[in-house]
Amino acid sequence: MPILFNPNKKKGVFMIPTGGTQAVSCAFSYSAASYTDADPDPTPTVTGTSGGTFTSTAGLVINASTGEIDLSASTLNTYVITYTVRGKVCTQSVEITASFTNTYSMEFDGVDERMTVSSFTTSGNDLTISFWAKLPNLGSGADYMLSGNSSNVIYYNSSEVFYAKVNGTTAYIATNSGDVPDVFDSNWHHFAITKTGSTLTFWFDGSSHTNAGSATTGGFTLSTIGAYTHGGAGVNGNLDEIAVWESDQSSNMATIYGSGVPSSLASLSPLSWWRMGEEGTWTTVWTLTDQGSGSNDATSVNMEEADRQTDVPS
Repeated sequence: MPILFNPNKKKGVFMIPTGGTQAVSCAFSYSAASYTDADPDPTPTVTGTSGGTFTSTAGLVINASTGEIDLSASTLNTYVITYTVRGKVCTQSVEITASFTNTYSMEFDGVDERMTVSSFTTSGNDLTISFWAKLPNLGSGADYMLSGNSSNVIYYNSSEVFYAKVNGTTAYIATNSGDVPDVFDSNWHHFAITKTGSTLTFWFDGSSHTNAGSATTGGFTLSTIGAYTHGGAGVNGNLDEIAVWESDQSSNMATIYGSGVPSSLASLSPLSWWRMGEEGTWTTVWTLTDQGSGSNDATSVNMEEADRQTDVPS
């Protein structure tokens, strides 16, 4: 029963206090829907009623009182986090992914070592091929980085000319000349080729350069990494982070190049992406898991376990 009172002591004037039970809310949120295992441990903001309990599906290490997630101690997965307070229940999904590290490259001997994939041809007329390479200047001849058949090859020669033959038409550019850097100096450099329709552009270390040859429509056929398709004329050096898209990724080249250090390409959804050591397993051969959507794993030919090197772009 409410207590009646007369705060002003005026005859016949009474007030009944109001109020009642405050509404309960379980509203909460984390600052992001996805974190890596190397990010700072996140704590949610509770905009509803405090004092509740946080729980999660199995595998997540979470503070039941504060909701702080121990990212490094949790298993990589997507979790449903529940906040329960006074019978009210709210949820949010949070994903934990692996942080990106580049710790390996593959070394080729220039004789007979190579890697093979199931031969494929990119669809449509747009294309991007990206890779990192540590290659020497040649005394003679030519070395092939990527090949699919006689109409689809990427290579360079002793004159430091870099070639990209796509669907039978050869584009080329002289390196170590004018504003084109010296990329065959036994140091790490980033190489990329983008194509829109029949317009092909070369990229070195994040900067674009005009094709001095020709280009045509159609895609690129790839079956061999580190050598020509028959296994000869291979590179004598290291290759890393090879990726292929069926689209022109020019607008994303800053992300792909990463200011001189490889970065994750996952958000750019490549068709194929061979990390060249990471996600690799050795039995009697190397198997490199394709991190793109193509599920086209690479298998080594005539290579040794020691060909996976810790020498990487940095």
